[in-house]
Amino acid sequence: FRGLKKPKIDQAAIKVLGAVWVYMANHQLDQMEIDLVCCLPPGEVKQSSNFETALRKALTKFDTPSGIKAVTLDKYRCFPEGMGIFTKHAQERPEIVSQHQVATFILGFRNASLFSATGGRLDYFRSTDLGFTKIVKDIIDLMGDYHEDSLIEAVSKYRIGGDEKFLEAILRGNTPNDRRQELSTLKKTIEAVIERYLALLTGWLDENLAADVREILVCGGTVDTLNPELLNWLRTKVPLRSDKPDRYGVFLHGGFNPPPEIAA
Repeated sequence: FRGLKKPKIDQAAIKVLGAVWVYMANHQLDQMEIDLVCCLPPGEVKQSSNFETALRKALTKFDTPSGIKAVTLDKYRCFPEGMGIFTKHAQERPEIVSQHQVATFILGFRNASLFSATGGRLDYFRSTDLGFTKIVKDIIDLMGDYHEDSLIEAVSKYRIGGDEKFLEAILRGNTPNDRRQELSTLKKTIEAVIERYLALLTGWLDENLAADVREILVCGGTVDTLNPELLNWLRTKVPLRSDKPDRYGVFLHGGFNPPPEIAA
């Protein structure tokens, strides 16, 4: 989880170099030319040109376990994270996307981001530091010195599945009675922290979602931890669909279910 705490753009170049080297090693290449399409958090997309410059220079000549490699970066394009979900949605519901405003909300570990498109054209990007890490830090502030990485995993799995065993695994009490009391306190603390966090997050969304938004796509690595509270709130921000009045225009992960081999 430590790598999640830094801006993705800080580690993007080295990850690209690593992926390129693996490909070159598998195909026994010392040089090649590539086109690159990448995604960054909306708040980091504005740094894309600097990333491109640094990456082009790094690829020109870089050392690897199998020797010096040389790569030419030909075409480069960068999109905000969530763009894949938005593109899928646009393909499936072109009549909505081409005529109305559709917002895409991404909840990650470090931050939360939002971008909007009207008639299929991107309007604006917004970002805030209200990511999942704030929940974890607030729990630690109230409960004491839990190991942060363990707490991240325990809280997320507990919130998604509702099974107390994930919290029990990180308890520090030595006796059964101490552990029961600690578990009860931890559960109450988690719910109180999330309630306060949701108030901050929905307040930010309220300020940044356009009044005429028609559909909202919700995605991101930690958004499931806030379901159903967040989705229920978002459903109050969009009108009922005229073609199917029993459904709201809020879509978790854009309806996308990844193949089992990459879902983990």
